[in-house]
Amino acid sequence: MSVLLIDGESPFAAPVTYCLAAAHRHPHIGSSDRFADVRFSRFRRKFRWWKDSLQLVDDVRAFAHQEQVEIIMACSDRGIRFLSENREALERSTAVAGTPPVESLDATVDKTNFARFVSQANLPHPDTVVLRAGEAIPNRLPPFPALLKPARGSGGALIERLEDLGALERLVDSGALEGRDWVLQSYIYGRDIDCSVICRRGRVLAYTIQSSVHLPAPSFAPVGAVDFIHDDEALGHAERLVAELQWTGIAHIDMLRAAGDGCLYVIEMNGRYWASMLGSFRAGVNFPELACRDGLGRSFPAPSQRPVRFVRGTFQTAWREARRPVETALFWRLSDPGPFVASRFRVRR
Repeated sequence: MSVLLIDGESPFAAPVTYCLAAAHRHPHIGSSDRFADVRFSRFRRKFRWWKDSLQLVDDVRAFAHQEQVEIIMACSDRGIRFLSENREALERSTAVAGTPPVESLDATVDKTNFARFVSQANLPHPDTVVLRAGEAIPNRLPPFPALLKPARGSGGALIERLEDLGALERLVDSGALEGRDWVLQSYIYGRDIDCSVICRRGRVLAYTIQSSVHLPAPSFAPVGAVDFIHDDEALGHAERLVAELQWTGIAHIDMLRAAGDGCLYVIEMNGRYWASMLGSFRAGVNFPELACRDGLGRSFPAPSQRPVRFVRGTFQTAWREARRPVETALFWRLSDPGPFVASRFRVRR
């Protein structure tokens, strides 16, 4: 199978490439960044720099025709939206991996839209209030402490814990909230429980479930060490959510189990690949490979998840948390050092 991954500039491009290579499908890579890290991977085939975003549809189609690509896929929010918006034109050339409708992406990418959606779907969700740029603080607020989050953001960036109303008022008075919308969400002490899925028209075809090793997670960034577990309640919430959205393609659903009463809350949903995807692979579910099979209309038996631990982060984190070297991100960096060296060089510059 010849695969084209169109968004090699994404940090998820290298893990997707590793998963495809493990299934003996070394992908072609396209990127808006001429020197994307994954360009230096030993697992890729041809690399193409997309010079002009206005001609991207034509460029992707031309490259797919030239290299006899069987399926086009993406791994980032922007790339997956591009496939959704241009599916009809791209499918004149070759198959395209499953993606959600643009309306479903809009319901999840913005935290204000997502809070409204899960409330209507009667799924448990933290008390959430929208703070709009330039508007007064609403009269009704969730109880403090609360988390302030940008309405559009990922990776835990810009999330801040506020202990009381005074802390929020000081941020508003300083102008720190100008320029974007925010959500204020009740803080729940508990353990992260995440469910990763691949779906077709609202039906889950395969999944993995992971739990943070530490309680609570040490930061708002993706956690370093996770255990892959079975959790029927988390799977049930995920199945209800994707059914309501009639979701197609991959997704990663963040949940949190409260330490006090054990209630499981749906926090957010990302319609792209995720930071612990290589952990899902080690647990027995190769999501990029399954996305290619599904996009080509090839059925597959639902894989079973294995109970493993996976550790991202530094060497010190891997040494402290991992049970086996193969269950760390470090293992992949050592097996394909090119992207890691390129990323370090980019940071130094």
